[in-house]
Amino acid sequence: MHTVLDRLLKALESVPADVSCRANNAFNSFPLRTTLVADKAEYESLLDTFQYHVECAIWGAKTPPPNDMSIGLDHCEHLLKEELGPNPRVAGVDVAMKSGVLPILRSCLDLTIKAHTDQQIGTLVSEYWRGRSAEELLADSTEYLDKHGHLLPPELTEGSAARIRVNFMKVLKEHPHMMRRMRQIGR
Repeated sequence: MHTVLDRLLKALESVPADVSCRANNAFNSFPLRTTLVADKAEYESLLDTFQYHVECAIWGAKTPPPNDMSIGLDHCEHLLKEELGPNPRVAGVDVAMKSGVLPILRSCLDLTIKAHTDQQIGTLVSEYWRGRSAEELLADSTEYLDKHGHLLPPELTEGSAARIRVNFMKVLKEHPHMMRRMRQIGR
């Protein structure tokens, strides 16, 4: 018999692969006419269309692009700030004109996958958390330790594993990433 925690963990573990699969399918199906862009306007239009295409694929939407496509560009630029610096549009245009747009699109895709994965995991954990009492959460943390404690660092599980119990929400949010890393070890 599967417990509430088992069902949650199964759902959480499927999120990274599902988001990644949908996003990568969108990347592979994106109609890219050329890898080099001629100017800033072409770069902005391409990034906007690409981001909209990826977002629709992740969410399973089949709506036509809106007339004002700046939403996709703004979101992509926000994601790329960490990688390209405080002015990602200027840096992105420079890279796209000299080396091609594929590295920018790939970076945007990877960052989008991470953002959507974290968002969906956070939503599932929050829904679960709101539906459980303090006693149920304590029992669930004990169940988690019984089933997955051997995968956690010893300093977190020593004694009564208070750090795991206190940070159980964070542990749940990290669980799918931990399991994915564990699966990659065997490859």
